[in-house]
Amino acid sequence: MINELKRNLEQANNYMNSYADQHHRKEQYLLGDWVYLKLQSYRKESLSHKALYKLSFRHHEPYHITQKIGEVACKLELRE
Repeated sequence: MINELKRNLEQANNYMNSYADQHHRKEQYLLGDWVYLKLQSYRKESLSHKALYKLSFRHHEPYHITQKIGEVACKLELRE
């Protein structure tokens, strides 16, 4: 019975992973690329100070990638 439960949990986990992977896209950013920084969706206090947070911008200014730290992490610099 425990083996059947484990198999059912594994099957459900595989189904959820395959469904979630359909909505992901693999992005590769290189040194020197320009990217937009996405702000917090619920409060954008860190960079944007507006009276109505709902109407604030979702992304903040283009940033320049100056260093690759890891596979996903990058060091950004604002250049104008």
